[in-house]
Amino acid sequence: MNAPRKVANAVRKMDKNPMNWARRGIRLLKDTPIEIALMGVLGAAIATGTSWHHESNREKRIPLGFSEIRQIEKKYETEDKPVPPFTHYLMSTNDATMKVFECWNIANKRAIIDSPYEYFAQELENVTGPNQHIYGYNLEEFLTILPERAQAALGEFKNFTSAAIQIDQANSNLDRAWSESHVNHYRTETYTETETYTGGDGKMHTRIVTKTRQVYDHTTHSYTYRKENGEVASAQLDSTIASHPDLVFTEAMPFVAETGAENEYAMDTSRKKSDERMDQAELLQTANTWNTGSTLNVNLPTVCSTWSSLHQDADSWRNAKSKAHSTTYITYSSYDSGPREFQTAKTALGNGREFVNATTEIANGPTYVIETSPSLLYEVKNFIAVELDNKPGNGKKAGRKVLDTAIEMYKTNFKGGFEVDRFRGYMPAIFGVLGLLAGGAAGAGLNHLGDKYKWYETRRISSFLTR
Repeated sequence: MNAPRKVANAVRKMDKNPMNWARRGIRLLKDTPIEIALMGVLGAAIATGTSWHHESNREKRIPLGFSEIRQIEKKYETEDKPVPPFTHYLMSTNDATMKVFECWNIANKRAIIDSPYEYFAQELENVTGPNQHIYGYNLEEFLTILPERAQAALGEFKNFTSAAIQIDQANSNLDRAWSESHVNHYRTETYTETETYTGGDGKMHTRIVTKTRQVYDHTTHSYTYRKENGEVASAQLDSTIASHPDLVFTEAMPFVAETGAENEYAMDTSRKKSDERMDQAELLQTANTWNTGSTLNVNLPTVCSTWSSLHQDADSWRNAKSKAHSTTYITYSSYDSGPREFQTAKTALGNGREFVNATTEIANGPTYVIETSPSLLYEVKNFIAVELDNKPGNGKKAGRKVLDTAIEMYKTNFKGGFEVDRFRGYMPAIFGVLGLLAGGAAGAGLNHLGDKYKWYETRRISSFLTR
């Protein structure tokens, strides 16, 4: 018999009676815990779909908040003073990225069913043009002036970055000064256990058997000290502190006192979840996020507190290093905090690393802008040319690069600012797992209730299954 005939016969033999399929489904529910799998799959599908929809909506709208830079510039012009470097830099960086985000939001609002990238290019062209000076500057002016303002901000912060470089060197020597190892030792323990077995007579019997197991006994802790590194670290700490006696950030960044109509509209529409508008306090708080949410202001308390701690750490390590030496000893716990001198060095190392990390994060913002601002301007113009002027290239890829660069620029400088990450691919996966677990738990409950109350053994269902 050839293959087509075999297939035709198999199809003819298939049970086409839907009642029989229903009976099989009910028997499956009755005899197996299939409710767990079914509800788990259903829960995962609903949770994943809901999360995906939410993330897709996030992708279309980025929270906005312009800094009212012209208000601050006019204030200092009236006082015949220059705008402080970090203030000018952060406001400019905030507003440059906000212009890109605003264009993206408008493009997605315009693109009801089609791709937003052509509209995105059109909006970027509008805000890059010579006559587009809403919020004080057009986008090209911002991206052109930003490297200079970033350099000025780094100049004001240079004492901190200089200290961080030197503390990082001290950290390296403190880290090398000590090494530790912890070796757990075990002993063999004998114990007895009752074991059940089937005898030759076919009956169950019990017997006492002797077994062994490995149990924790003690730990050997070894701490190795390298004097040359400890001495150099101490000298570096002392030298750094002595060469930076006045490590204080003196610029007091101002707060904007009022918000303009265009800014209020941008802030409202980029967050609108209902017909309610933001009140004046919320608008001012949002407009001042360039200040309160800047990486500078978020990290400065850590920078200042760890710098103060390092003064004490330098004194403590200078006194402790003369007693520091390698040692080995045994305890009956796998955890050990180590000799006092080891603890002193580790405390200094921890504060030193926090100082370096917090300081470097602040400096990374202006550094990133210096490196990226010119290329972002090129990317904007290239995207416009590809999307609107028929220049060869992938418009979506070029537009995505513009948006991603602006997002990274914002995140680097405003770690406490708006949540500008859009589609978070991990969220549907997380919710899918949670939905699977919740659905599986619900299915287990249904299976238990079905067995307990004999849902599938009623007279009507039993009669249906036996027909």
